[in-house]
Amino acid sequence: MILSNLKTYDEGLKSLCKYMETAKTVKELELEINQITPVGCTYLGNALNPRFMVPTTKLNLSYNKFGSEGLKNLAKGLSENGTLEQLVLNGCGIDYEGAFYLQEILSYHDSKIELLSLIGN
Repeated sequence: MILSNLKTYDEGLKSLCKYMETAKTVKELELEINQITPVGCTYLGNALNPRFMVPTTKLNLSYNKFGSEGLKNLAKGLSENGTLEQLVLNGCGIDYEGAFYLQEILSYHDSKIELLSLIGN
């Protein structure tokens, strides 16, 4: 599902996450340049928590300036996710504090992440 540069904002993402939780069909999600904040990352982190069994393998959130706070909110769900293979967070304003949350995501024993891109942070 490619929804890049649509300015979905957090409220649009909240609706998308509700859909993901019920439909369980979104395998790839491209959300570049949508003005997603840490609040939107909370919605997405919850939706990608294993309890909803969403089969997403690729997540691209590039150029949404949610920073390390947003990554912290994403990590709450992704730290137990066993389906995600690609995580692209280019230009998201993630600083050194974000390294801790990345470690939480990557150290999960069932993590399948093969590609992590952090260009421009």
